[in-house]
Amino acid sequence: MKKSTLVYFGILLVVLLVLASNTRGLIEKPETKIDKKILDELEEKSEVLVIVSLKEPNLTDKEVKEIKTKKQIYKQKQDEVLSTLSLKDFKTKNIYTLSPGFSGYITKSGLEKLKIDPNVNNIHLSRKGEYILESTVPLINADDVWKLQKDGVNITGSTQSVCIIDSGIDFSHPDFSDCNQTKQYQMILWVMELLWPA
Repeated sequence: MKKSTLVYFGILLVVLLVLASNTRGLIEKPETKIDKKILDELEEKSEVLVIVSLKEPNLTDKEVKEIKTKKQIYKQKQDEVLSTLSLKDFKTKNIYTLSPGFSGYITKSGLEKLKIDPNVNNIHLSRKGEYILESTVPLINADDVWKLQKDGVNITGSTQSVCIIDSGIDFSHPDFSDCNQTKQYQMILWVMELLWPA
């Protein structure tokens, strides 16, 4: 063999080895999508409540601005993934409208199907949230308003019960019909400032 042929062959071999080692990093292991606690729970129970997050579809700027279009695209993706599951695999609890995902009760067979689905981003165990008012009252500066008075009477709300637990805002609701994306961000920032003042 000629020396130049051996050099070309050597270069080709090195390039192939580099490509092969890089593709290992690009291939996503199915287990990385799944909250390990789901596997533990499924050892003890036949089904567990999970949240399935789908991969964000590639949307055009126009589609991003139009919530109705975005919702339709999410629904198509959700329907596509859910159509691969039987009632023995997955019992739907919620289908989200403002994010690509859904929740429900999954079995081992359903988990096996979802972990290889290319549309699935991750699967998490659904947990109940606990809200401790003793720590959240000062966090949102609610105790600052306790000093307020009207006509010499403290406005404490001591005889009133109000409980608001909110996990999000549905900007497609008719009450927010004139709420464009800029207003949405302003509203979110306003809420964040209330929760975490500088």
